[in-house]
Amino acid sequence: MTSQPTTIGPYEVIREIGRGGMGVVYQARDTRLDREVAIKVLPEAMSRDKERVLRLEREGKLLASLNHSNIAQIYGFEVADKQKFLVLEYVEGETLSQRLKRGPLPVDEAIEVCKQITEALESAHEHGVIHRDLKPGNVMVRPDGTVKVLDFGLARAMTDDSTDAIDANSPTITANFTKPGVVLGTGSYMSPEQARGRPLDKRTDIWSFGVVLYECLTGRMLFRGETATDSMGAVLHKDVDWSLLPADTPSNVRRVLQLCLSRNLRDRLHDIADARIELTETEPTPQGDPTPVHRYRIALGVLGVVALLAILTPLLWSQLGETDGTQGNGSENPLAGSRFSKITDFAGSEFDAAITPDGRFFAFVSDRESPFEMFVGQIDSGGIRNLMRGRDAARLTDDGRIAIRTIGFNGDGSEIWFRDQRNRLRSVPLLGGAVRNLVGENAVAVAWSPDGQRMVYQEKISGDPIYVADPDGAHTRLILGSTDGIHQHHPTWSVDGRWIYFVRGRPPLEMDLWRVRPDGDEAERLTWGNLDVRYPAPIDERTVVYCALDANGAGPWLWAVDVETKSSRRA
Repeated sequence: MTSQPTTIGPYEVIREIGRGGMGVVYQARDTRLDREVAIKVLPEAMSRDKERVLRLEREGKLLASLNHSNIAQIYGFEVADKQKFLVLEYVEGETLSQRLKRGPLPVDEAIEVCKQITEALESAHEHGVIHRDLKPGNVMVRPDGTVKVLDFGLARAMTDDSTDAIDANSPTITANFTKPGVVLGTGSYMSPEQARGRPLDKRTDIWSFGVVLYECLTGRMLFRGETATDSMGAVLHKDVDWSLLPADTPSNVRRVLQLCLSRNLRDRLHDIADARIELTETEPTPQGDPTPVHRYRIALGVLGVVALLAILTPLLWSQLGETDGTQGNGSENPLAGSRFSKITDFAGSEFDAAITPDGRFFAFVSDRESPFEMFVGQIDSGGIRNLMRGRDAARLTDDGRIAIRTIGFNGDGSEIWFRDQRNRLRSVPLLGGAVRNLVGENAVAVAWSPDGQRMVYQEKISGDPIYVADPDGAHTRLILGSTDGIHQHHPTWSVDGRWIYFVRGRPPLEMDLWRVRPDGDEAERLTWGNLDVRYPAPIDERTVVYCALDANGAGPWLWAVDVETKSSRRA
């Protein structure tokens, strides 16, 4: 091994701080300006390799075109003692790779670090530069939390159509970059198209960013392999284990990961700025909250009320005053002054709409093209996607018949559940993909617990038994069995997940609100005197709103019950 030089030109070498396929990096002191710098120089054995020298020169030119606070800057490209080298900004701190050796980052810290990475990539992409070797080892985190993206040694201008390549035995794989049909990058972090030696665009950086974000959140390398070839094989074929993400990972961050890590380029996020926007809008995890998804509880409660109002609006509309904003009985119209926005312009009908807990995405069934097809869209974006067409259609149906019944979202909004033509409960990722079965036939009225770790559903058979199961449908447990003549409907969770509310009785009118523990303890009745109770919607730990007739059969009205005192009143 070559000994460390004491000087390189006018720079006093302090120590070696990095070594890779593209050169050696030293911490040094600029004796002319009295400042610390980083010197990137080719080892002597490589200094006569024209391709390596050309690549070093190109890195310097690309860095000179960039000027961003999250990209380590270049001070110059110099020659001394027949050696060409780059003079770069010296960044104090530790690499993200070093930080991750101590374990995953807290969710809020991971989001902040990765948001700064997106800002660096966004600036590079805006200047026509793709990095092509983004990984934790090329990201520095300063003591003050500032992130710097380093090492544009493999970067190229998007207008450069040359195909780059590799030696598969090196962690950072490099070889003659004019040689067609091979690839260049770091095996575990390169994109599928990069691993296949195909032409690259900025979406290759978006994939690598997704891999880095996943590692920050889980502390685990997503596509680890014993060799570079093994790693690239994992990149091409290994499924992402989403269950390793922390429970308090916000749903929009999960969606960013899904969009970044799509092997299909058309479905991958097209612009890193969209990831930056999502991460910027993510609210930090509440401190000291024992339930990681506390922030979803409010959303779930509000959505329950909104869903209830949506169901009841046709019934209530006849009671509303037409000119003064009051109901026919003189009470205030709760919808007075509200603004409504149309989000679809489909021909035909749309029904069974659902919205994610964070209110960003929606799904619905429509007969726009064929009966009972499922669509998903993003609020305010205008884009709506048919999950029943193209490559996903065969995954959603077994025999070519399309028949989607009720739909909804799971606890974190990452998947859509639905009943298919055989009345089975199934789920599909929010943006399309492989479908999995949740439970068997006849499952209806599905609801996820606030922490997303359990679901409750009613089986549509004699007596309407109610079950609790894990999110994947495993470990199904009967909590309310069948009783002759008694029916049970509309199971839903309390906002703290300690209770399941449901409706029980003899239809059509003798139906009351009840609650039961998720482990199936004895059920407790909560209402008397109402008729035909339906659609319970908990809004806090003590209050449940529901729809019912009054004791005289008038209504239906909205009611609220205090579950501790069991006292009901008109809402």
